[in-house]
Amino acid sequence: MPTKKKIDVRLPKTVVPDLYELWLTPFIWEGNFTFRGEVKILINVTKDTNNVTLHAVDMKIDEGFTSIREFSAKNNKTKIIGIVEQRNDTDRQFHVIRTSNTLKKGKQYVVHLKFIGHLNDYLQGFYRSSYTVGNQTRWIATTQFQPTDARRAFPCFDEPALKAKFQINIARPRNMTSISNMPRRGEPMPVPGLDSYQWDHYERSVPMSTYLVAFIVSDFDVRKSEDGNFRVWARHDAINQSQYSLDIGPKILKYFEDYFKIKFPLPKMDMVALPDFSAGAMENWGLITYRETAMLYQEGISTRGSKQRVGVVVSHELAHQWFGNLVTPSWWTDLWLNEGFASYIEYIGMDAVEPTWKALEQFVVHELQNVFSLDALESSHPISIEVGHPDEIGEIFDKISYGKGASIIRMMDHFLTTEVFKRGLTNYLNSK
Repeated sequence: MPTKKKIDVRLPKTVVPDLYELWLTPFIWEGNFTFRGEVKILINVTKDTNNVTLHAVDMKIDEGFTSIREFSAKNNKTKIIGIVEQRNDTDRQFHVIRTSNTLKKGKQYVVHLKFIGHLNDYLQGFYRSSYTVGNQTRWIATTQFQPTDARRAFPCFDEPALKAKFQINIARPRNMTSISNMPRRGEPMPVPGLDSYQWDHYERSVPMSTYLVAFIVSDFDVRKSEDGNFRVWARHDAINQSQYSLDIGPKILKYFEDYFKIKFPLPKMDMVALPDFSAGAMENWGLITYRETAMLYQEGISTRGSKQRVGVVVSHELAHQWFGNLVTPSWWTDLWLNEGFASYIEYIGMDAVEPTWKALEQFVVHELQNVFSLDALESSHPISIEVGHPDEIGEIFDKISYGKGASIIRMMDHFLTTEVFKRGLTNYLNSK
């Protein structure tokens, strides 16, 4: 029997993003659970083309609104580009725009789209989460984009190599708070036609991959470090359990700055404990999200094992701010570089703030010996493995990528010697 042809799910590289200006309005109440949005994407053309292909899934794009204009920094009289066709390629999760005018190599254009989406309950993309206070259900809107779910929140070029700057604007109920990767700029502004809502406008980000973008609308409480640049968020009834994360987070972040000899490139860090979260945690740049059990600890009530889990996960996600966020593999084939480095460096960060735990000795038991057993199975795979479709990408977030990758990095640390290893890491991070 002939084998089914494998489809190519990679985007064409004839256009690449430079800047996203994103406006999102989530409706967080039962009976609705939708969001509406607009995005302007400034694109650079690398080769003459009549095609703009980007990712979009589980949303309705207003095709009558879509426009493409030639961008000019000198004046506002920009040329409108004719659009002859728009279509969805469902198998590839593409939205394809075909133009009558050729987009010229070396020029910039602005793609403007309007869309409506669903605040799903799948714990991916832009989704809804809830918790109860007494008999009352409280709703929040939050995100989980790794590896391929930013495309569920807004049309975008959803591949890790296609980094761009982001200017994010979130409309939220007046009695709730929004946060994103960057600090808010200015004061909240009214939303025309929606009196119960306000706009929060955020500072422009550094270039980053779409999977690291994050935003949350909630009624959570917050605690801050002394300088106010490091914050932890949780439900009102759980915020008292966030103190340990707030104590160690800034220390680990500062330790990694010294260890890598590279400053954390963002002006703030938020860590949020979510009641519904599929992963243990997610390293969104400047806005790390956690499962509650991975960030919250109550002295005298939680176990010592719980405290260590919190410490290790916090250290892991902060390590990602350099490995994965600052330096990002161009495709998911090299996921092990992201997760292997973070899974080893987390023990170094933990050892710095909790030296009595002897974290580096625990690595041998929890990571190395464990992965020896798994790697002996026929179901094992190389740490670097070709993947394409989102389903394949999700499957390699496993102990081989994390634990075996970390064990190889540890081996490099030992045979190179620590000083040479650290110098190599600094050179690697600075060269990207």
